[in-house]
Amino acid sequence: MKTRFTLLAAALAVAVTPAAAAQSDRSSDLRKARNATAGYRHLAAAQADGYGLLTDAQGVACIDNPGVGGMGVHYVKESLARDATVDPRTPEALVYEPRRRGRMRLVALEYVVFQEQWDAEHDSPPELFGRELMLVPAPNRYGLPAFYELHVWLWKHNPRGLFDDWNPRVSCGPQSSQDEEGHAGDGRQERFLYAATIAQGPTDPDFVAVIGADPRRRDFGTIVNRVDMPNVGDELHHFGYSADQDRLIVPGLFSNRIHVFDIKGRGKRMALQAVNDQLAAESGYVVPHSVIATPNDSVIITMIGAATDTTRPGGIVEIDDSTGEFEGYFGPGPVRDPGDLGPKYMYDFDSFIESGRGISTTFGPPALCGGVIDPSCLGSEVSVWDLRQEKVVQTADLGALSGALEVRFIKEHGVRRAFINTPGTNAVWLADDDDGDGIFEFRQVLGPEDGLVLPADMLLSYDHRYLYLTNWFGNTVQQFDIGDPFNPVLKATASVPHPNMLRLSRDNGRLYVSNSLLSTWDNDPDFGPPRNDDYGIWRFDVDTGSGGLTPFTPGGRPWVSFTDVRKKTTTGPAGPHMMLFDPSIPLAPGEH
Repeated sequence: MKTRFTLLAAALAVAVTPAAAAQSDRSSDLRKARNATAGYRHLAAAQADGYGLLTDAQGVACIDNPGVGGMGVHYVKESLARDATVDPRTPEALVYEPRRRGRMRLVALEYVVFQEQWDAEHDSPPELFGRELMLVPAPNRYGLPAFYELHVWLWKHNPRGLFDDWNPRVSCGPQSSQDEEGHAGDGRQERFLYAATIAQGPTDPDFVAVIGADPRRRDFGTIVNRVDMPNVGDELHHFGYSADQDRLIVPGLFSNRIHVFDIKGRGKRMALQAVNDQLAAESGYVVPHSVIATPNDSVIITMIGAATDTTRPGGIVEIDDSTGEFEGYFGPGPVRDPGDLGPKYMYDFDSFIESGRGISTTFGPPALCGGVIDPSCLGSEVSVWDLRQEKVVQTADLGALSGALEVRFIKEHGVRRAFINTPGTNAVWLADDDDGDGIFEFRQVLGPEDGLVLPADMLLSYDHRYLYLTNWFGNTVQQFDIGDPFNPVLKATASVPHPNMLRLSRDNGRLYVSNSLLSTWDNDPDFGPPRNDDYGIWRFDVDTGSGGLTPFTPGGRPWVSFTDVRKKTTTGPAGPHMMLFDPSIPLAPGEH
């Protein structure tokens, strides 16, 4: 809802209190401000907390000064604007820069006090961070009474200075609406499918395979490009996009290297922009896994372990999505305070901004789980996070050696539920906070009796009607109706040899399945049948009405075979794992 300061005229009668932080140390107050507003990097979180759009008297939302710089789009919290105080932890306004595809990046904070209120009780202007707030007299472009204000560019560098009103690096250029962003890509045919691929050989680098995915094109079902990593031995596993989907961030699970590629040629080509091999040294964490874009030109990456003798604990880091450089921690670093709830383990992370909560999963410490298959390495504990505080506020034990992997929130307004798969106990759990108190209850909703055999991956359809599972040792892909999420109903089962990762088209009509997990686990001869043959990607047409999976290729053959792939120096089998669509299919916020 639009919020105009003109609606706050009644605030002029409110009693005035002096700025509580005026005498504080500047660096301490800046740190408080950054910590307090970190959760607002997602615009939805700010809106849920009462921040509304501010426009000027002409109805213009994005404020700029051509030739000097921009401010951006202001979101104002009415209750703060009424109270006539200034506190570093509670800015009256949050300033966002419009980005591509309707995304908004938090760039600055603005502190505001109406002059009449302040001057009635004070002999000098208000101060914060050792600076006087600047007076904006009336009349002004906003049609407001005279007010004091101070911009603080905590979330984007301003070459004109931390407290200058205008930032030459902020633009009010063309942008699509948020409503468009939420629906972009629905029903659109994906042009290419990307697959992070293990080279399965000592002389070849791992690579990203680019596969034609549009049946109207002649390259449909073929590998049209191979994007080699610059080194051998990375162990590609998961990867992800920058927030604008112009760059692909590709971690090396075993090498700890972060590769950043510019995407070229309408998604077919990629150019290496940066390689960072210092993430482990600078962060203290190792084994980068899930790549999750944030709205502020950075990504968070879950780190399965730490650079310690035990490779514990796991955590989450934030990196620059252009350079791959370490920027800081989301949550605690590897050195923890006594009594810190964690997380002890780390694998995947998902969140629902509206609820203010996220959940991270388990797997196990790399020192125990990185070699041959050893179910005794798996952990048992998942963690619930307070997004704004960036800290764990609840833990839950899902059973000894459960090894929780993926977490998928049902992202519907007013719903606080998430599914979690636990391959160590052949189960799926539902976490719910139906009473909205921020505490989740956990209950098992699927198990071995439902056909689960080491469920490796799990995802939800975009309409939240179906849940899909891959059973690594069951050689099946399952589709469950989750109309009642507490009682999923099996609707279809399809056969794939040792299926692993899933990717679903935005119209829910096409399901892609890969079948390589990890080179050391694929190639372990002492644990069940071999898992390093018949590599490929399978494609299924989905009956989105009554449920069902129909293989695109008859006879159980893969849609795209990876058993005889041309690599950099040899030809032979290669293992595809995680898949993404090309940038013509936008990801939903937090999707990975």
